Amino acid sequence: MTLNLLSKSTSIRSIAFYFLMTYSLIHPIVLNASPQAQLNVSRTSGPAPLAVYFDATGTTDTDNSISSFRQLGYSFCFGDNTNENWSLNGLSKNYENGGPLASHVFTQPGVYEVSLRVTNSTGQYSDTSVTITVLDANTVFDNTNTVVISTGNDFSGAPINAQQIANITSWPNWEHNTRYLLKEGDDFSSLGNIWITDISNFHLGSFGNSTKPIVSSIYISMDEDNAATPPQNGVIQGLAAHSISQRLMFTNLLIYQNDVIGDGSSITFGAANTWYAINQRGNSQPEDWKQSGPIFIVENHVNMQGDPTGPLNAIAGLGQHIAVLGNRSELAKEHTLRIFGTYKAVIGHNILTGPATDETRHDFKLMSNGINDWPSDHSIFEPGTTTEVLPNTQYVRIHNNTFGRPDAPHSWHLQVAPQDDGRSGTIEGLRDIIIENNTFIDGTIDDGVERGIHTLGHNIIERNNNFPTVWTTPIRYESYPSTYTTYSSLYTSFWHGPYYLDDVTPVTNSSICSTALNLNQPDNRDSIKVFPIPVKSGYLNLELPYKPQKGSLKIVNLMGKTIYSETIHDKTALINLNSYQKSLYILIIETQNETFTKRILLTD
Repeated sequence: MTLNLLSKSTSIRSIAFYFLMTYSLIHPIVLNASPQAQLNVSRTSGPAPLAVYFDATGTTDTDNSISSFRQLGYSFCFGDNTNENWSLNGLSKNYENGGPLASHVFTQPGVYEVSLRVTNSTGQYSDTSVTITVLDANTVFDNTNTVVISTGNDFSGAPINAQQIANITSWPNWEHNTRYLLKEGDDFSSLGNIWITDISNFHLGSFGNSTKPIVSSIYISMDEDNAATPPQNGVIQGLAAHSISQRLMFTNLLIYQNDVIGDGSSITFGAANTWYAINQRGNSQPEDWKQSGPIFIVENHVNMQGDPTGPLNAIAGLGQHIAVLGNRSELAKEHTLRIFGTYKAVIGHNILTGPATDETRHDFKLMSNGINDWPSDHSIFEPGTTTEVLPNTQYVRIHNNTFGRPDAPHSWHLQVAPQDDGRSGTIEGLRDIIIENNTFIDGTIDDGVERGIHTLGHNIIERNNNFPTVWTTPIRYESYPSTYTTYSSLYTSFWHGPYYLDDVTPVTNSSICSTALNLNQPDNRDSIKVFPIPVKSGYLNLELPYKPQKGSLKIVNLMGKTIYSETIHDKTALINLNSYQKSLYILIIETQNETFTKRILLTD
């Protein structure tokens, strides 16, 4: 029997803790480690699928000479043992190693302990965690809170007791706190576009076992009169749509596993928000208007098919706490991903292949609106005025993406820089950007001209990226004074570096992330001696059959969180368990030759 770590029932609690130990002397976590981990989350509960943004940029280090953003290694473990991998690169979805920003979609109901370990270059670390509660959508949207819709009258596979709409000829009135499921295999495009305006806590998805339902364009919008109370918590999942657009303001929107394919097809977020804030506020006050977010765009397939007349960008927008993960975006008119400005964004595990034919556009273009600090409340206007803040773009992690394609006609793949024509009244500042673990594909442009990365900004970190060896200059960066833009004279030296190219990859430790514990774990009772059993004094003696050349030991709690992690070289060890709950443990000891396990009971 395999123990489900996501369950916290009374029976499992009675089992208490299990510990996994690799062979080495057990020491407690170093409490005075230099890093001091801090983890903020966008939300802690909601129905599946639940998208959560994880932000560790508040982490500090007692060594003030190092940069916590650049030089500490961050290991996120989401505690999600569904064994899923990103389909585009095969990496596990259950953990992230690298910079201090991450995001995850929890697809199954349960209670998850998300752990973060922050490690410095000497191996000292600090752990923290947060509990995420994912509710069963069938319970949250029970009975007629789920509406199932078909162009015919086949509702096989629909949730029991759901409200049914058969032979639909027009879209229903969308309501709060409701899940709408479209029949898979049906074509709803004749019903026209879907407009979901000022609706919170909704889920638009599908039911059945066929191809994705076909719809026209989907608009998630807000009436300009309601900027003080914008809509929140929405999911658009598993549909085949011409386009999906989030307009004006929204908090916590997940656009998930959709096919957006066709001439000019696109996904946009934060669309027209600033324009409405300035020109058409309705009854809302200027201070009501904020930048949209968090927004999650995850595992969609976007293909503009190179349409030369439609929208410019395949995925595009402006907002805060943006996650663009696991998408395939291709054949854009201009850019396959364009972010006009953002604060705290994570762009990972995507395949971004760039424009269909335009030689001057990019796979991903990251820009900003100005050089001012991003307001803590994400306001569009300065306090008490109608003057735009015009913030810089700050704190972005770009990781584990594939950029380009073999027949790509363009020369610059990833641009982290202002627009080259700029604006005469402002400059576009970008700062604190991590570009790591990406792969770049050689296109058709001359190898002396093709660039993987072009950048102009402050504190730009590039590390562990894979460039084609035939490129003579894979990275171009602008030094002060530059002549890159029409308005280069407006850019001070602050916005020209520092650039940390081929930077040292921080030490990370993903051992904090463990798979589910197996109750049938073998117990090598005759191989190792562990006494006393049960442990009553709080101290445990451990004796191996031989002195190992090298061994390692870790202690992991029921949720898979590593409590101890050391290496030892002695045959015996004395383990202090005084600080732990009275419970059941499993010790797993690894040497260079074999693995030992032992169950231990700690009692009063």
